[in-house]
Amino acid sequence: MPAQFTVKASDLKVLLAELRNVDPGLRKALQKEMRDDLKPIVTRLAGGVPKASPLSGFANAPTGSRWRWAGVSGRTQTPLGKRAKKPGFFPVVSMAFRSRGKAAGFEILELAGSKSSGSTPQGRGMIRALNAAAPMMSGLGRFLIPQAKGEAEPAVAIARNIIEKYVALVNRRIS
Repeated sequence: MPAQFTVKASDLKVLLAELRNVDPGLRKALQKEMRDDLKPIVTRLAGGVPKASPLSGFANAPTGSRWRWAGVSGRTQTPLGKRAKKPGFFPVVSMAFRSRGKAAGFEILELAGSKSSGSTPQGRGMIRALNAAAPMMSGLGRFLIPQAKGEAEPAVAIARNIIEKYVALVNRRIS
């Protein structure tokens, strides 16, 4: 998601190996510090999503239905040392947002109509009504993705400062 920056995989692997050698708990401390420091950004972004559904069909859906609109929660993930899905990218930190519970209304409506305008008359009608209520912003999304792109720089700065802090800590202990 939004907090992404380039770190050479070899540099991060060296840092993680050195953290493990110095103190096995330092890696967990690094991950916890990233999650804690980015939590205010995630909370602010999730709080900016409308509480009520822009379409009445999603708001009035039965409680057990998957397309029901529910509150949105966010979390910070720190997959340090894991393989990335795209070559040349080494994941450091990411923010993920989901509907609460088993509802998927937010996920459906955030990107509805971004790739197509609907393949059925009902789908086209839904996207037309959705565009009137909550228009797509720059083809990115309706509620969260454009705002998250705007918060990318502060999130990247926080993550970069934390990594630099731990690099300095390892360098000081090794010297």
